[in-house]
Amino acid sequence: MTDYTFTIIAGLVVILLALVSLYWSNYKSRQTSTVQGSEKIPGLKPKHPKQGNLDDVKAHRSMQEFLVWLHQEFGPVAKFWYGEQFVVSVASPELLKQHGNLFDRPDLFLKSAEAILEPQSVQFTNGEEGRRRRRIYDKCYSHAIVMDFLPTVQQHCEELIERWAGYPPGQHIDCSEEGQEIIVKIAAENAIGADFFQDEQHLKELVRALKTADKDLTDRLLDSQRGSSVEFENAKKYIFSAVKTAVDRRKSGIRPPSGGQVLDAMLENNLPVHVILSDLVTMIFGGMITPLNSEFEFMMKEIKMVNKKS
Repeated sequence: MTDYTFTIIAGLVVILLALVSLYWSNYKSRQTSTVQGSEKIPGLKPKHPKQGNLDDVKAHRSMQEFLVWLHQEFGPVAKFWYGEQFVVSVASPELLKQHGNLFDRPDLFLKSAEAILEPQSVQFTNGEEGRRRRRIYDKCYSHAIVMDFLPTVQQHCEELIERWAGYPPGQHIDCSEEGQEIIVKIAAENAIGADFFQDEQHLKELVRALKTADKDLTDRLLDSQRGSSVEFENAKKYIFSAVKTAVDRRKSGIRPPSGGQVLDAMLENNLPVHVILSDLVTMIFGGMITPLNSEFEFMMKEIKMVNKKS
């Protein structure tokens, strides 16, 4: 069971590192009131001239869950209306490669995330500047660099397994919480460095702040009139402060034992501090809210089923 658990956790984490680098380019969309040929694309028709299919998004409680449902219903290419914005979502890596020349994205689709990521985030940066930063960051997620980081991944997985092995029989394990913590830990340490977290309490506080921010953004998506809460502002302040502390430490010459290639590339290319902070938060936040956390929980349940059958 231990070897099986480690293999699954390590595999999921490697997928995470790829997902983080591709996070901001998953969906392709085009804005127009009447889209020629759209009737040939499977998917949803707008339920409202202004709101489009936002009620369907609200019914699924998050964009992620809505898109999972959309592609289950209509296949790897599906359409919907984000307000008055016509959107084609591509859930096939092979099909997505055919549209690799597309880069710029409309602000409307990801506007709600500006509250946590800041407008200068690479998530919202189009044109040549957006392409330039993507080229800088993509090099940091090459096969060779990811392989070099695997010993750190293995160490964290072994620590998790050892902790679980120490639990008394029958003790409940919150796979969702445990999954979020190890995913955030590896995403942050890969981008910033293995010295990012001082201790486990620091990790738990960052995950708590990220979850608070994510819930606030989801609530705001479901209610466009809703403003930022005090809890959200405090969480955002904590996240950016933690990242800034790590950046300042690196700029002072202190290097981590492993990881941190993204931050190194940012500093080598003389990116402004406010851009560095925003893009690092984008990568950490993006790592936490990818479907990988749900996959982690699912695989833990599958392990339980396999053990029962054996």
